Amino acid sequence: MVGRLWCGDITYIATDEGWLYLAAVIDLFSRQVVGWSQYTSLAFGERCRQMRVRPSMGTVGDAYDNAMAESFFASLEGELIERNSFQSKAQARMAVFTWIEGWYNPRRRHSGLGYLSPLNFERSNEALFDVVDNADVHLQTTPETV
Repeated sequence: MVGRLWCGDITYIATDEGWLYLAAVIDLFSRQVVGWSQYTSLAFGERCRQMRVRPSMGTVGDAYDNAMAESFFASLEGELIERNSFQSKAQARMAVFTWIEGWYNPRRRHSGLGYLSPLNFERSNEALFDVVDNADVHLQTTPETV
């Protein structure tokens, strides 16, 4: 995914065992959630640096700082977290996994994506990236560059 941009942010989920902190990384092109984990500041910060992901640095609830991540977390909270109570962190993790991989990425439609889901938007635009990838390979193998 050369040339792609990502945003990242964190939220928290209440469970009977305590708070579960969720970090998510979102592809800005397709709005697909490309990674998530339980948040720990040192590990999360290091991984963000490695992957060149810039975490949100605004104040809590500042939607203008990282609008796409804030929008994703608003959907997660409204569609999953506020409608359920979790007895354990494991139960919350499974629910989040199911919501992201079973609903949000493959089926949830977005007006900003022409009412396609993130995965369907990616599929409908694969040719754009194939052309760029093939052009790059072609440029590297022309006689002028050998």
